[in-house]
Amino acid sequence: MIQVDMFEVQLGASLLLQFKARDDESVRVLADAGEGPPVADVHAKLAEALDVFGHGERRIDLLIGTHYDADHLDGLVPIINDRTISITEAWLPPVANDVEPHAFDESLADHHLLANQLYSRIGRQMLRRYLEAKREICARLRPRNDDAPASHWSLEGLFHGEELNEARRKFEEYRGEALHALGTLSENRGYIHADDNQFDPTDIDELLALPWRSAIHRFMYRDLFLQYDIESIGEDATASVTPGSTTAYNLAGIRKSAACDAINAISLAKVVEALRARHIPTTCQVIPDGSPRRFVWRSESRRFEGGAALPAQGPEILLLGPSESLVKKHWNRLPIGTYAAFARLALIPTKSITPSNQLSYVARFGAEEQGILVTGDAGCVDFRPNRNEPYFRNLLGALLPLHVVQVAHHAGNNAHFYRVLQAVKYPERAERSFLLVSHATDDIDRPSREFRQFVQDFRQEPDIAKILFTTKPTPDKIHGYESLVHTNVGPVAREGDVRLEFRNGTWNVAKHAIKV
Repeated sequence: MIQVDMFEVQLGASLLLQFKARDDESVRVLADAGEGPPVADVHAKLAEALDVFGHGERRIDLLIGTHYDADHLDGLVPIINDRTISITEAWLPPVANDVEPHAFDESLADHHLLANQLYSRIGRQMLRRYLEAKREICARLRPRNDDAPASHWSLEGLFHGEELNEARRKFEEYRGEALHALGTLSENRGYIHADDNQFDPTDIDELLALPWRSAIHRFMYRDLFLQYDIESIGEDATASVTPGSTTAYNLAGIRKSAACDAINAISLAKVVEALRARHIPTTCQVIPDGSPRRFVWRSESRRFEGGAALPAQGPEILLLGPSESLVKKHWNRLPIGTYAAFARLALIPTKSITPSNQLSYVARFGAEEQGILVTGDAGCVDFRPNRNEPYFRNLLGALLPLHVVQVAHHAGNNAHFYRVLQAVKYPERAERSFLLVSHATDDIDRPSREFRQFVQDFRQEPDIAKILFTTKPTPDKIHGYESLVHTNVGPVAREGDVRLEFRNGTWNVAKHAIKV
C-alpha cells in the first residue's frame, strides 16, 4: 500500500510519501513543506495524512529539503520544532559555500557544504560571513542615484532577537529592487521564484561568446576578468549606468541572484538550527557523475541505507542527482567581479546565476513495482556530461517505470526535465501515470508553454497520463490539453491538496479539488 499527498502550498512544494513495508511497517518520507504560514501550513495538515495511513503514528523516517529555496524549506521548521513528531534523519541540499576562497582544483568535501557548516558549532559565524558577502555584492552593484540611496546596515548580532528576520527583509528589498530593474516585479509570486534556465557561472568561454562592444574587449579581458573579485568593483561602478539599459539589466540579475542566495541561506539556517536543537542527524547526498546511488529501507535500523546489493525490506530510493561535478561547478564560481565586468560590456542580457534549482535532488522511489519521481525544482542539467553529448544511460535506465511524477519547477520552463522524460519515452511504457503540479493561484507563467508542448507530445489514445493540480490553472495555460486534467474528487475549489492511493494493485485519486 502506498499513499502520496501533495499539499497545496502556492508557489512551493510539499510531498508526503507513505509506504507499507514488511510486517505492516509504515515508512514515511516528507520532501519539502512550502513556505510556511500564512501561505501554507503543512504542519497543520500532517496529522490527518499520517493518521489515515498509519493509525496515529506521528513519525517521519526521512525528511528531505530538495533544494536551496525558501519556498520549499520554510515550512519544514514548525514540523521539526514539533517534538510530538519523531524524525529519524534529514537530507539537506548539497550546496557548497561559494563565498569561501578555495583552490579551483580542490576536492569537494563534506565540510565545504553550507548545510554542514551551519550545523557545526560555528554555524552562526559561517552564516554571518556568507550573508555579509552577499550583502556586499548587493550593495556594490546597487544603482547610485537619488532614487535608490545607499543603505548601510550590519549583520552584527545575528540570531539575537529579530535580527535574522530583519536581515531577510533587507535582502528581500534588494531582490525587489532588482526585480523592478528586470521588469518582472509583480504581485504574482511566480515572478520572484528562482530561475530555472540559468547562466553558466563557470564557463568563461560562454561569457566571451556574447556580443561585445568591441572585439578588443573580448580578447583583452579574458585573463584579467578571471582576477576580478568583489573588491575590484569601485564605488562608481554603477554611477553611470543608464536605467533600463542592458548593463542595468545585467547588474540587476546579479543582485537578484545574490539576494536570493542570502534569503535561501537564512531559510536553510533556520531548518538546520531546528534539526540541531533536536540532535537529528543530517547529511547531504550527491551522486558520482552519471551513476545513480541506491538506498534501501532496512527494518532493523528503521532507516534508508546505501547499498547497491542490499536486499530491500520495503521501499528503495534511486538517487539520480545532483552530481558531484555539478555541486563543484557551482562551488567554483568565477569571481563576482567577473560578472559585473561582463555585465557592463556585454551587448545582450545575460541570465541569472542562481544555482539552487540545478542542485535540486532528483530521486525515484520504488515500492510494489511502482515508481514515484520526486524532483523539487530539478534542472536535470547534469543528466548529460555536456551539451553536445547524450544523456547518461545509467540515469535514464534508472528512471522507469514511472507511475507518479512530481513535475519539476511547478511546470515552469525547465527544458532538460521534459527532455529527460521524453528520452525514456514516458509515459508510453507505463500502464497509468499521474503528473503532480504545484503552482501559485492565477500564476501568469505556469503551467508554461514548455510544459504544454511536453504533455501534447506524449498524448496517446486513450490518454493514460493525467494531471493533478493543487491550484486551478488559468484557462489559457491549459488550452489544448484540458482533457488531460483529472476530474475533481471531493468538493470543488480553486485550491486544494492532492492525494493518491495505491491499493490492491491499482492507483486511485482520493483528493483533487480542481475542476476545469
